[in-house]
Amino acid sequence: MMVFVSFAAKNNEKDTLPIFRAERPGARVPRQGVGNAVPGMIRSRRKIDAIIHDAQRFIALRRECGTFSKWLWAFTDGKTLHNPDNAKSDDWTAPARTELSDRIADELKSRGFKFLGSVTVYAFMQSVGLVNDHARFCFRYKELRNDSPQ
Repeated sequence: MMVFVSFAAKNNEKDTLPIFRAERPGARVPRQGVGNAVPGMIRSRRKIDAIIHDAQRFIALRRECGTFSKWLWAFTDGKTLHNPDNAKSDDWTAPARTELSDRIADELKSRGFKFLGSVTVYAFMQSVGLVNDHARFCFRYKELRNDSPQ
């Protein structure tokens, strides 16, 4: 059984990547699926069950809200958040989590999601462009700032 990640790309309202076959209540990965067939494969039964469970929660959230993208971007009113003025210094580092990632993680947990926390949510926020953590002196900061509505 293959599990696919669904991204909340700002310009993709359809969440087009398949979630897999977790729509069936009680979906389970066969015991042999937890073997040593693939290096780096998740073998923990609890983690695999949590992936299936979270996929079901994701599908429920998407049914309720239309798209995961719409739900997620509502936290920022559809705008990319940019790092603060202190990012001008050479020793600035991006935070591991923020109040917003805490709030999103809490909301996902209240919807039944497992094996996730604020740090994971913040990394996801960075990867989908919800937050721009490039330092102001980085060429990508300006490019992203110009592509984003303020």
